Amino acid sequence: MVPATSEWKRPTAETNADYATLKEAFDAINAGTHTGVINIGVCGDTTETLPAVLNASGVGAANYTLVLINANRSENGLPARLRQAVR
Repeated sequence: MVPATSEWKRPTAETNADYATLKEAFDAINAGTHTGVINIGVCGDTTETLPAVLNASGVGAANYTLVLINANRSENGLPARLRQAVR
């Protein structure tokens, strides 16, 4: 269950988006929804029930030069799966 306060953002004027899980954010990147330099802000808690897989740029529709993941809390406060994903 994902708390209502959870959100994953790619903060740019042209393609702002909120995602309930890191997997959803990665799926959007893999689909080519977000391209170039991508900033993901982890703004809350979540439960990842499936693996979050980010394809290499150039695989399928994924097209990015950099993906930054920033947590708005200390790493120790993040769930174990997210700690692994952020590293």
